[in-house]
Amino acid sequence: KRYRYYTCTNAIKRGRAACPSQSLPAAEIERAVVDQLRCIGQDTEVLRETLTQARRQVKSAIERLTGERREIERALARTHADIRRTAAARNGTTATAPRLAELNDRVRDAERHVEEIDAKLSELRAELVDEADVTAAFADFDNVWKALSPREQARILRLLVHRVDFDAADSSIEVSFYP
Repeated sequence: KRYRYYTCTNAIKRGRAACPSQSLPAAEIERAVVDQLRCIGQDTEVLRETLTQARRQVKSAIERLTGERREIERALARTHADIRRTAAARNGTTATAPRLAELNDRVRDAERHVEEIDAKLSELRAELVDEADVTAAFADFDNVWKALSPREQARILRLLVHRVDFDAADSSIEVSFYP
């Protein structure tokens, strides 16, 4: 069986005698941190800010993709114009056929890219969350947390938790979050 513990920083740097407490069981500390995280979801200001940030990120991605799509459509219009000019110039040279083939390949690639962008835009628009979505996710914190893989849970904790301090004098844990 494997046991995980958190050890006092002083014990690591200066030896065990420099630390006022023994090592702490990792599962209990981690449970306390997740409990603090669960409490954050009950703060209406945090919920509101979460919603604002989530919507801002999705809208930014939508704007970026929409701009990219416009650029591709402009390039596509230029390529179609090149096709018309090349076909109209039919001066009997053998260079016309390869040029038309190249332009048609460019059109095909651009149209495929537009389709990919449209699919991403549809996904992003479906991801736009509203207040009810955020409230429901925080209200069902335990099921959402359990549905995440350990790697996803660890990533969320790394993004949110700045520091965890244990006070041996009163056996309390203080969790500091990033702003």
